[in-house]
Amino acid sequence: MKVTYKLVGIKGDYHFSKDHDISIDLDTLNSDIRNIGFDGEISKIIFIAKSQTIKNTEKKFNEDTIVFVFSKHTDIKIKLKNAFENNCDKGPSPVSKSIDLSSGSSNNSFTMLPRENINKPIEIKIPTLDDDAMIQHNTEVLSKLKSNNFKTLMQIYHNDPELLQFWYNYVSSGNIVDASDIEDKCVEEELSEAETLVLSEIKTLVTEFGFNIEDDSIKKLIRKFDGNCSLIFRYIYQINLNEGN
Repeated sequence: MKVTYKLVGIKGDYHFSKDHDISIDLDTLNSDIRNIGFDGEISKIIFIAKSQTIKNTEKKFNEDTIVFVFSKHTDIKIKLKNAFENNCDKGPSPVSKSIDLSSGSSNNSFTMLPRENINKPIEIKIPTLDDDAMIQHNTEVLSKLKSNNFKTLMQIYHNDPELLQFWYNYVSSGNIVDASDIEDKCVEEELSEAETLVLSEIKTLVTEFGFNIEDDSIKKLIRKFDGNCSLIFRYIYQINLNEGN
């Protein structure tokens, strides 16, 4: 199988590939990066594949995989860039698919230019500060850059980039649950010690987020989702979000 490493957080297209006959894990990723000449602290590198951060050897891949390589440390970024430059594959990143102009096949998803026009220079008008489009663009961008929320996001990106990946995975997933199943859930037995601890933690989150939900409903959710805090809080969040609309 082929593993393609793509360096992110650095301007430019840096990537290289390695073939492996066995499943790959974190040890494989570390070894491949070492073998291209990286001599920095490997623990300061973040590997992301299949929308997951690879933190240990328990996660394994058995198919062609694209691995994004990232670090928030400037010195590590420089070492990675140098190592990738010396081993970079030729051609565009494999994330982008190329089109064979010589074949006779056609694809309705693309508009093909006549062959005689391919080598003609394309005139590009560079916008100036006097153009309405540039004025509007700068206004919108500056408004977002000055936003306190944007500043918070940039602080998270700098201090804890893995949190952004966790957030994306969390909000892009969802519980498919019939609300009547929750209401019909009967909680006759007392909560166990572990369930009581989950109840306390969820109540704290609910208070911090300002959500409105009764303790009995939380208990039903604990039983419904077997104490899984991620599923419990996501359900509460979605219900409150829908009520807010």
